[in-house]
Amino acid sequence: FVLDPAIPSTNNAAERSIREWAVQRKIRGSLRSPDTMVWLPNLLSCIVSWTNHNKNVLEMMLKYA
Repeated sequence: FVLDPAIPSTNNAAERSIREWAVQRKIRGSLRSPDTMVWLPNLLSCIVSWTNHNKNVLEMMLKYA
């Protein structure tokens, strides 16, 4: 972002894109399993990214499963 002013200096866009998932997690009572705490944020991040890039989420999940 120092060399290119078009690149934002914060990750606010990324945080806003997963905000809905974070709110739902808090409503449901957090993540209880250590395994879930590892894979769920990664999966949600992938889903948001695929959606933003107009990819079929189910196809992408099957591709990387």
